[in-house]
Amino acid sequence: MLGTEKSIADATIIRLASLILQEAGLKDLRLEINSIGDKECRPAYRKELTNYYKKHVNEICGDCKDRLKTNPLRLLDCKEAKCQPIKALAPTSISFLCSDCKHHFKEVLEYLETMGIEYAIDNNLVRGLDYYTRTVFEFKLPAKANEGGVEELPLTVAGGGRYDYLGKNLGSKKDIPAAGVSLGTDRILMEEHADLAPRILKKPKMYFIQLGFDAKLKSLLVTEILRKCRIPVSHSLSKDSLGAQLGMAEKLGVPYSLILGQREVFDDTIIVRNMANRSQEIIKIGKLADYLKKIKF
Repeated sequence: MLGTEKSIADATIIRLASLILQEAGLKDLRLEINSIGDKECRPAYRKELTNYYKKHVNEICGDCKDRLKTNPLRLLDCKEAKCQPIKALAPTSISFLCSDCKHHFKEVLEYLETMGIEYAIDNNLVRGLDYYTRTVFEFKLPAKANEGGVEELPLTVAGGGRYDYLGKNLGSKKDIPAAGVSLGTDRILMEEHADLAPRILKKPKMYFIQLGFDAKLKSLLVTEILRKCRIPVSHSLSKDSLGAQLGMAEKLGVPYSLILGQREVFDDTIIVRNMANRSQEIIKIGKLADYLKKIKF
């Protein structure tokens, strides 16, 4: 997802990955999440982490000694048994977040809680590539015993986060806000999985307008109603004004728009706007699915 720094983009990507994995039949998924800050606050954390590991340089494995010189954040990826006690007491990135990064991470967690997505904060989760910023996450399956009866590590089937610095790495003159996820399809196929067929992408029937943070928070519940009703919908997470979003709806030529503002959030309602004749109806969100079934698109 390109072009927006908003925390709802991070949460939407996580929700999308969760839905894909669940619909593929994977069970007992565990979401682990962390924030590694940005160029304002991460250098101080990297310095503190480096200084900490230098004190233990004679106790860590050879790979970690190399990481200490080249990419200190990767020290927290180490799976060697001898390095685990040292890693457990290492400084945490969350402790070094600037106010903007703290606020962003707090909002991401609020979105996840609103959607009912359980998570665990993992202070050792870093995703060591330099283009990562702020949110990092992984979906894991529980550890299993191998043929010899030895319990293996939990299996990571998806991972991602915020990629705000990837654009410059690929040649852009400026940073491009982005969030994304990659799925380990080979690992997914090794597990018990459903036989899924691709769906045809249909033209949007509705444009969903959200005004303000509270509306964006509740919008995730509304989009889930639309998904279950199989109604193709478009919306822009980066635009905030009513005029800009209505302009997008006009441009797309959708027959209806949904409008969720602060008052609607308070009243637990949503406005359904007919784009052809400009008529509007106020519908309780709990009755939205039944209302949509009656509309002839």
